[in-house]
Amino acid sequence: MFLEINMEGKMQINWPEILIGGIIGSVLTWLGDNVVAPRVRKWWKGWKQRLALRHYREQATPMPPDAFQMYTLGNIQVPVMNLVGSPETPFTLDEVHIEYRPTEMDLQQPDYPGDLKAAIPHLTQIHKQKHPSGTVVDNPLPRLIGLEQAGETIDNKRGNLTLTFGLTTFCTFLATNRSLDYAAIPKSGLTPGTQTIREAFVRFPYQLGESVLANPLGAHMLLISRSTLQNPHDQVIIRQRSSDVALYKEAFQVSSSGFLSTAHCDAGGVPNPFVTAVVEAREELSHLLDLASSDFNLLGITVNWEDLDLNAYGYAETGLTVQEILGSFRRDDFETGKLLGLPFNPETLLAHIMDNKWEPVSVVTICAVLLRFFPQQRVLEIARRLPARKKFWDYYEHSYEH
Repeated sequence: MFLEINMEGKMQINWPEILIGGIIGSVLTWLGDNVVAPRVRKWWKGWKQRLALRHYREQATPMPPDAFQMYTLGNIQVPVMNLVGSPETPFTLDEVHIEYRPTEMDLQQPDYPGDLKAAIPHLTQIHKQKHPSGTVVDNPLPRLIGLEQAGETIDNKRGNLTLTFGLTTFCTFLATNRSLDYAAIPKSGLTPGTQTIREAFVRFPYQLGESVLANPLGAHMLLISRSTLQNPHDQVIIRQRSSDVALYKEAFQVSSSGFLSTAHCDAGGVPNPFVTAVVEAREELSHLLDLASSDFNLLGITVNWEDLDLNAYGYAETGLTVQEILGSFRRDDFETGKLLGLPFNPETLLAHIMDNKWEPVSVVTICAVLLRFFPQQRVLEIARRLPARKKFWDYYEHSYEH
């Protein structure tokens, strides 16, 4: 008791007990707030994470929301949305400014979601088990964190483009972009169960700067061969991917493609997708190709619904014949199942897309290049006459696996 009666029969305050009681209360409160509660929260979070790990499962890719505006040309519709660019006004090398921040590694950022960070090693292991042949190498990759096109100029010319890059790795790409529909994230609060990475972290309208995904940038290039030594004079190279690659096995795609690498640097030592486009073409098509970075015409940048991966796309032209390209040396021939030369016209190319398995960003690339060089009404009419044998989900990579 804090009050007691003394020998004279008067009430007096027991200050020592009040002081001791206050100290004990403060200690217990501090222990509760700083020791017990954090441990309980940590245990609860760990329990939810362990529950999630035991129940990792891949869900079906959901339908795109209305805000994801799929590319459509006649009866061709692919689950890819154009973020910037138009066939009428390609970006040249000097119209694209690159800002590179290699110290900004995504997983090292203080605000990176803890649940996603905890899931990444397990999701990476799942992908490595899918590709035991050694195709998964955890290389560092520039991460696109900003994309901004300047406003039109006073003489109504299209504004220049600024791309801002941080840093990520290929395994983080596998565990985030390539794992969007894995139910790997515990639901918030006390709610039991898990949700997919897409459900937890993807919002539309799409805001690249707010994304927690790895978001490396790929570069797709269609190579046009123009030579009077071949018939027809104008042809394009397409390729069918090998069965040994990690992504889009045996699907057709444009002439060359690859991720922007930290080794694909311009004269200023900055990674640049124009460099990627011509380096990948030389490595995957022919050692004879003598393309400068400025020979790549950037038509735009897209995002793919299935895994929200980002790709720059465009074209280049060469005076080499198709046969000179097909019959030459290639450093990375293992990535290619076969190379084909096709006449460069909308009838042939659009029919091939409808009749075969195609990687979706390559479809957008070919359509854009056709619209660049042929009358738009002609291209549109041909696309409308195509038999509507494909739905947009037929371009999902998973549709090739089943």
